[in-house]
Amino acid sequence: MDFEGVAGFFQSALAGGRLSHAHLFLGQNAWPLAQNLAGLLLCRAPDGALACGRCPDCRQVGAGFHPDLTVVAPASASIKIEQIRELQRSACLAPYQAGRKVFIVNEAHKMTDDAANCLLKSLEEPVDNVFFILVADSGEGLLPTVVSRCQKFFVTAPAEAEDPLVERLSEFMAAWGSRDIASLLKLGESLAEDKKVAGRFLDQLALFYRNRVVGSETGNTDPSPWEETTGAWRTRDLARCLDRVETAKRHLAANANTRLMLDSLFLHLAGEA
Repeated sequence: MDFEGVAGFFQSALAGGRLSHAHLFLGQNAWPLAQNLAGLLLCRAPDGALACGRCPDCRQVGAGFHPDLTVVAPASASIKIEQIRELQRSACLAPYQAGRKVFIVNEAHKMTDDAANCLLKSLEEPVDNVFFILVADSGEGLLPTVVSRCQKFFVTAPAEAEDPLVERLSEFMAAWGSRDIASLLKLGESLAEDKKVAGRFLDQLALFYRNRVVGSETGNTDPSPWEETTGAWRTRDLARCLDRVETAKRHLAANANTRLMLDSLFLHLAGEA
């Protein structure tokens, strides 16, 4: 999704009282969106999907010292467990003035395993009016258990269209939409050469399907650079595709044969097209 599509989704979810307590924004353009959501949650008079920018809370957020907004970032090379423990202590305290508390974990993929497992406890036991926003370039490096506790969005940006992985996603979408089995198997052969690349591909493919499911339910279906050939799909079909990809990710993590796993996945997805 692009910035406007994700922001619109949050406006609708917040107005309907359906906003999740934990979100994960992935992509080079994710940080501005995280800041916008934090401002929206703390603003006294939101203007649609955006914070008003004028109320006392907005002015404090803009100045970087709102008492109910905490940003955690790497200390030197990583985010350490002591930083997450301090976050947890703060999360247990009542909001000072905004009625909500917001915690942004920037470069979340740089959390140590101890820090990530510590954060997991907070994600598994949500507290009313406490929101966590995780920001990372990609899902690589994040504990799967942390990712599974968050509502995930891949935030598109023009610069990302030059990423070779986006080109492969474009190839997949074109072949998937036309049920071009030969091209899908050729793509699987190429991806299988590097397990890490295959993992990144599956992460973004899962995010694509997840965002399309969310978009089909909310009306926010702004296309990413590789979505132009996908057309309109029923929510249940997209959900089945998402389940297939999530299963493939688990098999890859369990050291399944990458080539066979991708071939099986692509054949099943072609059957859903």
